[in-house]
Amino acid sequence: MSMRKEVKEKWLQALRSGEYKQGKNCLRADDKFCCLGVLTDIYAKEKNVEWRGNVFLGKKNVLPQSVATWAGIFGAPKVAGVLLSAHNDRESSTFEEISNLIEENL
Repeated sequence: MSMRKEVKEKWLQALRSGEYKQGKNCLRADDKFCCLGVLTDIYAKEKNVEWRGNVFLGKKNVLPQSVATWAGIFGAPKVAGVLLSAHNDRESSTFEEISNLIEENL
C-alpha cells in the first residue's frame, strides 16, 4: 500500500509533534486521539470540516472513507499484517513507534 506522499508527511509530522495526546479505541475521545484520529484531524483541518463531539462524518471508531480516499489508503491500514489501530490500541505502541512503522511501510 502506498499512500499520498504529502499526506504521509503531514501525518508523520503530527504524530511526532507532541501536539496530540494518545488515546485508544476510538478516533477521538475529548483531547486524546488514536493514530487514525490524528490523520482524521489533519483532514478535518485541511477540508474545514468540524468534528461533532468525538464523531467525525458519522464515525467514531473507524477511519471515515473520505479520509482514507483523500490519504490514498485503500482498506484498513495495516503494517506487517497488523492493523494500525491494533498497534495503537492492543499493542500500546507509542505515536513515535507507529510513525516509524508508517514511514517504513506505507
